[in-house]
Amino acid sequence: MKNPNQEKEKNILNFSKHSLTILEERGIKQDWIFETINNPEDFQKVSDNEIHFIKNIIENENRCLKVVFNLLTNTLITAFFDRGLKKKGCKFEISI
Repeated sequence: MKNPNQEKEKNILNFSKHSLTILEERGIKQDWIFETINNPEDFQKVSDNEIHFIKNIIENENRCLKVVFNLLTNTLITAFFDRGLKKKGCKFEISI
């Protein structure tokens, strides 16, 4: 499946006040968000308006960053380091 946000420009992504707060609280750099969306290890479309991206962030102890993104508004919903995905090699499980 092709990444629907391939080459998303920085000025197209919207950050809510809440998302900026959580990034600061969690020590997540905005550059990591853009890198995860543009070059994910894996992604999963959850619904018509929501997609989850994951990427291994080498600069942060090889932790897996999960970015939840609203496709309709081009807005970051949330982002966090997911311990469970690190154990899976920063890949979503394929459910049949």
